[in-house]
Formats: sequence, C-alpha cells, structure tokens
Amino acid sequence: MNIRRVQMLSEQGRMRPAGLRASEARKENRSGVYSYEQRSATLVEPYATRLRRNAAAWAFFQAQPASYRKATNWWVLSAKHEATRLRRLAKLVEDSARGRTIPQFRRRTATKRSVRAGK
Repeated sequence: MNIRRVQMLSEQGRMRPAGLRASEARKENRSGVYSYEQRSATLVEPYATRLRRNAAAWAFFQAQPASYRKATNWWVLSAKHEATRLRRLAKLVEDSARGRTIPQFRRRTATKRSVRAGK
C-alpha cells in the first residue's frame, strides 16, 4: 500500500470506503519493511566520504538520475562482507571518475548485440 498516496487522497477527500478500511487495517509494524521501500538515493557514511574524495567521480555520480544512484547504493550496501562492499565502492568510484556507469547499468552497443546474437 502506498502510504503517502493514501494520506494525500484522504486529505483531498478522495478515498473510498473500501480503501479507508484497508488503510485502517494496515499494521504499522509491517509498513516500510520491504527492501525497495528502504533504498535511498543518498549513499551512507563512510562510503559517501570515499566517493566524495574523488571530485570527478562525485560530480558524475551526482549528475546521474536518482534511480541509478539508488540502484548503485543498493549494489554497494547489499554485499554481506565489508571487503565486498569496499571492492564494489572502489569499482563505482573508478567508473564514475571515468564518466561511465558501472558495467551492469551500461547499454550494450549495436555491435555487441549483433555479435552475441550470432550475426
């Protein structure tokens, strides 16, 4: 359930009775627990400081859409081991400093597609 949307519609008097009942039945402790609800476009410390140390990388990263920043933050932070998080952060800094996105977010060129397709 989109809690913000329910609040906005309620304030506008546009919620229907069934929607209000569903909203009231919602359990507070079950809200905001899904991983996609917890992702932020802001990199947490100490990782943000490491990225900011490289001015070119920071400028490129900040210029990217929030969806890219959110996905890369999750990519860095979702690693179970600190060593893996640091390795991923180093890759993010390196690619950002070179003005490119990390490999899994790059678009394949037409040449690469045709080679993979066997053409």
